[in-house]
Amino acid sequence: MFGIIAALIVIILLISLFSFFFNEEARTKRALKQTPISSFTTFKDGQIGKIVGQVILKDKALISPLTQQECAGYHVIVQEERESTHKDADGDEHTSTEWHTIIEEKLISDFLLKNAEGIALVRSRGNNTAINKEHQFKSGIFNDSTPTLEAFLNKHGEKSTTFFGNNKTLRYVEGLLEEGEKVAVLGKGKWLYHLPELHAHHKVLEIYADKEQRLFISDKFSTFTN
Repeated sequence: MFGIIAALIVIILLISLFSFFFNEEARTKRALKQTPISSFTTFKDGQIGKIVGQVILKDKALISPLTQQECAGYHVIVQEERESTHKDADGDEHTSTEWHTIIEEKLISDFLLKNAEGIALVRSRGNNTAINKEHQFKSGIFNDSTPTLEAFLNKHGEKSTTFFGNNKTLRYVEGLLEEGEKVAVLGKGKWLYHLPELHAHHKVLEIYADKEQRLFISDKFSTFTN
C-alpha cells in the first residue's frame, strides 16, 4: 500500500515539474526573465534581444472571442470539470474531480511596440506567449452559458450541455494583448527603413522568429525587468 502511494506521489511530482519547465507559458516567462532589456540605440541587425514597451495596434485589430474586445492578440482556454473513479490497493473506490482542457485558441497578429527610445514592428509568426488571463467566466448547474460562450463552444464542436440536457461544469478564461498595454518581447531583430505604412518613422526595429530563435511575448509584470 505504502509503495503504491509513494509511486503516485512521484508521478504527480514529475508531472508538475514537467509542466513547470516545459509548457509554453513557463518557457516564455523563463526566457524573458533571464534576458536583460535591450536598448533601441545599441540594437544591431541579427541581434537577439528583449524590448519592453506599449502595444500599438497595426492594421485591423483582432476581436477577442469571449469579450468581443479589439486587441493585438488573445489566448482562450475552456476547461470542463470531470469526475473519475479509481480503486486503491484494497479495492475501495474513490472519486475525484479534475479540470480537462477541451478548447484552446490563440491568435496573435503583427503589432507595434513603442517606448521612449523607439518603435518596433513585432512579427507574430512562431510566437510563444504568456498572457494574463484577466477575463473569467463559468457555466454549470443553475448557470447557463451566454450566447457568446455557446457560440464559441459550437465553433469548436462543443456545447455547454450533456446528451441529456444537463449543464456541464465549464470554466472559460481569456487573455488579451490590448492597445496601450505594457508588453515584453524577445526575438531576433533587424532595422527597416522608410516603410510606407510607417512613414512617420525613419527606421523601425523588426522583431521576429526564425529557425534558430523563437519569439517570446508576455504582458506579465515579472518579465519587464532586467
